[in-house]
Amino acid sequence: MRPRWLLLAVSVICLLVLAPATALSAGLPLDLGGQVWYDTNQNGTQDAGEPGVSGMYVELFPNTDCTGSGVGNGITDANGFYLFPNVFMGDYCLEFSNIPVGWDITPQDQGLDDSIDSDVDPKTRQITGIALMNQDDLDEDMGLFEPVEEVEEFVPEPGTIMLLGSGLAGLAGYATLRWRERE
Repeated sequence: MRPRWLLLAVSVICLLVLAPATALSAGLPLDLGGQVWYDTNQNGTQDAGEPGVSGMYVELFPNTDCTGSGVGNGITDANGFYLFPNVFMGDYCLEFSNIPVGWDITPQDQGLDDSIDSDVDPKTRQITGIALMNQDDLDEDMGLFEPVEEVEEFVPEPGTIMLLGSGLAGLAGYATLRWRERE
């Protein structure tokens, strides 16, 4: 009969030798995340002073094209950051939703610095083909902007009558002006 301590020692040695190899083959847990920000100048890159956007929904898919069921979801914090912690190496896709009505996604992959550009396809609201390998990826970002309507200059013709004000309730608060040429 072998001593029990010898069996225990062999078991511990096997565990110490084999456990790291198993962990490496499965992949160490990594972090996947980024930031959603308000792109005030609409150039597709995050510039100094451009604030984060809170409350945006982000869904994580375990494939490159956001098909099937997601495996996680998150919401951007007060500074626009989101994080999926403890994700294993592999291929992923992110899909963003609840973008405010009237807002647009900035152009994708602008400039040479991937850490400050918007990675989301404006048409699909997705970041496809994310290969998470050997290190955290915290640069999967999205820029948003609110388009500004262009207003054409209006010069009334002499003699034109205009109503100024807002609302239609009985025309209360409106002023009538008559334009005339200067002499």
